[in-house]
Amino acid sequence: MTDRHRNRSASPTNAFGDGNTIRLDGIYKLIAPVIATQRENFAKVILGCCREMLELDRDIRRRYDTLLKFETKYQDEDDLDASNRPKVKPYIPVSLRTKLSVSCSQLVQKDGRCSQELTEIQTRQERARNLHEAYKTNVAAELKGIAEIEIKARRKLFGYTYSQSIITIAEGLVIIAKNMPGRQPLEMSVRDVAKIATVKALSNLPTSHWEDARFVPADGEKEFRSDAFIRDHITHHNIDENIVAEMQQSTNPTEKAIANYVIRKLGEWWPTLTHLLWSADVKRDHTKRLDAELSDLFESKAIVKANKQLADAMETGADQTVRPLVEQIVRREMAKKISANKKASRKKSSGGPKNQGSTPENSGQSNRANSGEKAKSKNAKSNRQSKKKSKDDTELSDDDKSAASNESRKRGRSPKPRSILKTSKKSKFLKNHDDYIVVEADKNLGGCLLSRDDYITRAFMDHLGDEHVYQRIPQLEAYDRQINLANRLKSLLMEWDDNKLISQAESRFLLKSIEPGGLIIGFRSYDL
Repeated sequence: MTDRHRNRSASPTNAFGDGNTIRLDGIYKLIAPVIATQRENFAKVILGCCREMLELDRDIRRRYDTLLKFETKYQDEDDLDASNRPKVKPYIPVSLRTKLSVSCSQLVQKDGRCSQELTEIQTRQERARNLHEAYKTNVAAELKGIAEIEIKARRKLFGYTYSQSIITIAEGLVIIAKNMPGRQPLEMSVRDVAKIATVKALSNLPTSHWEDARFVPADGEKEFRSDAFIRDHITHHNIDENIVAEMQQSTNPTEKAIANYVIRKLGEWWPTLTHLLWSADVKRDHTKRLDAELSDLFESKAIVKANKQLADAMETGADQTVRPLVEQIVRREMAKKISANKKASRKKSSGGPKNQGSTPENSGQSNRANSGEKAKSKNAKSNRQSKKKSKDDTELSDDDKSAASNESRKRGRSPKPRSILKTSKKSKFLKNHDDYIVVEADKNLGGCLLSRDDYITRAFMDHLGDEHVYQRIPQLEAYDRQINLANRLKSLLMEWDDNKLISQAESRFLLKSIEPGGLIIGFRSYDL
């Protein structure tokens, strides 16, 4: 598989299959007969031209629908007439339908002594509302003018895109035609032949084609003439009319044959790529809008009908409608209550969890009289047991007493093991060998004796992989750091030795470790 095929994305403009066809989605399936017969690169160009023109057509349609709203009316809920109904006003964009907040304080409204001031305030309030309404009307008129200019600009861009697209596709057809077997070389350029062919192709289009074009003037504007558009097409692309006339009388059979081939293909393709595609898109939008309105209508009616049926059932057949619901809720709540009572009875019962019932006399809370008697009998029984135990203890031997005391000892955590330093042999060994240290495990579960060299080596090896502790630095820098560290340690050791803070063995070990050739820290160095 080549890189060109492997790097394709899933967009509709990219090709799939053997490289001669591309995928078409949605409305673009209409142009499949044109696309399917062309090479992949040329098919992409045709689809790109169609998409650009269709997007402009859709944009103009959307903006034209917005412009039509300015010709409609709307009901202002904030402005009521004498019958307490919303006033019908010319269309105002939603962004401008803000209610003017001009209020008067309650103090002035309720105090009769301020009646003159209240009248003046009300007069100014009415004047402010009128100014606000005039402001909304004037701004809406300006917005309408802006919308008209936006549509006019897009129509102009649509016309330029239409003119450029037909030349682009015509150039591809010229290249296809000149590479047919038996063709003679062209004397004119490919673009000149394509321009001349487009002039003739546009002249052959029927009047209905121009009527469906969105870039033609709208109703009320000057009448559109196809010959005027063709003249603008010639001027915009700098097409020499003399060359167009010479092409009709050209003696070069190759140029004339290629031009006729392009004119014939454009006559077959161009209606499908333009106004037929645009008409199908308009029809699809109309169908979607119709389905949406019908769905809203009948869904709302279905909801109203369901609510009405429910209200009728509640009024006429309340027993048949409500009673089953009430009974179902009652049964559910009763089942929850019974289940809770069973769980509570199991907790209070002294017997098995499920096979014994609980009674207030045998389990759970009892009355005060019975509880007092039970307490007395329990104390008497415990006294008898303690006396019997003390009598038996006097007859036991010493070993039995110790065993009994161990058994009667309160249960708890086991005592901590003795430290490994408690034995005399280890203590004597450590006194005679200062080069060994004691390493104990966590929670005093044991330990071991380890030489200082091994202990320090293992500690360094455990942390050599930690980049926060050991850094990779050049060898020279590591040597300088080691010398500085050795000097600092020497001064510190001399101070400790003078103050008797460390033993002589520790002082000898540390001084020996920082002698020349001895390494306290192993650095991973780079070559300088």
